[in-house]
Amino acid sequence: MITDAGVLKVGDFGQARPLVATEGENSDFSHQISTRWYRSPELLFGARSYTTAIDLWAVGVVLAEILHDYVLFEGRSDIEQLLVVFKKMGSPTAERFPSAAATPDFPKICFKAMEPLPLAEVCPRADAAALELIGTILVLEPTRRATADQALGARFFEGPDAPRVDLATLALATAAACDAKRSAAVDSDEEDWNRGGWEGLG
Repeated sequence: MITDAGVLKVGDFGQARPLVATEGENSDFSHQISTRWYRSPELLFGARSYTTAIDLWAVGVVLAEILHDYVLFEGRSDIEQLLVVFKKMGSPTAERFPSAAATPDFPKICFKAMEPLPLAEVCPRADAAALELIGTILVLEPTRRATADQALGARFFEGPDAPRVDLATLALATAAACDAKRSAAVDSDEEDWNRGGWEGLG
């Protein structure tokens, strides 16, 4: 969620558990967490040992969607979700996503080789500062994703490269547009009913 002041709020802690960042500690977390469209690649591969990098991936997806008003990675199953991600971000390789081989489901699924699209093509409405930030977060390898502290230091938060609407205003405008579309659809349904609803019942 984004407040009127442009503050990003993380919510829905129904499956939250304490996360102790101790190097070398083995963890056994749930991998079926978060909405699929915002689930990081390591989770989609069934990882049960992970860090807050999964949250940064979700933040990167949300930021891209706010800037573009469409779902960035829209999959109807976990396998399709991985495919959608890899079509834009490139398929796993030893260089691009080295930790993938250690996830439970990686050996079970084979994807053809795909090169990543230029980020400016994936996010055409993002300016240079936004692309720079998104590029440090939407990284397949979780250990290479920017942390929250690192992301907050990005120049994206220092000011725009050119005049642009701030995220809070854009989010509110997007919500208002969606409400207007829903209202128009309801009005259209009511008109159809008023024209022929009762006749249809007769």
